[in-house]
Amino acid sequence: MKRRRFWGLLLAVPVLAGCFSSDPAGSDGGDADVIIDMTADLTYSPAAATARVGETVRWVNRSNVPHTVTADPDLAANAQSTLLPEGAAPFDSGLIDAGGSYAHTFTVPGTYRYFCRPHEGAGMIATIVVSE
Repeated sequence: MKRRRFWGLLLAVPVLAGCFSSDPAGSDGGDADVIIDMTADLTYSPAAATARVGETVRWVNRSNVPHTVTADPDLAANAQSTLLPEGAAPFDSGLIDAGGSYAHTFTVPGTYRYFCRPHEGAGMIATIVVSE
């Protein structure tokens, strides 16, 4: 009987340890400092966000249609849809399916205007201000 109890306890420890884990990897935000939702209303929520240099922003697609997070003048149909601070590299998430997400860590302070490539014409445009 003692042997059975020993093996039962040995197998139970990893299971119980998982119940008390603080690892956020399974959450919608993962390890992000700022979360922005992409909605079925073809909006980013919030449409105006703030972050600090070195912080990670995660966009989560909460709709059933693909979206992008694009801050690249070469991919914009309208030059007003995008804005990058001097020295910042353009970025583009590619299509993000329903339930998917994209993360970007900002290294240059300033104002970024980004858009969704499939929904740029519908006005799916937002801003994030990154401070030192």
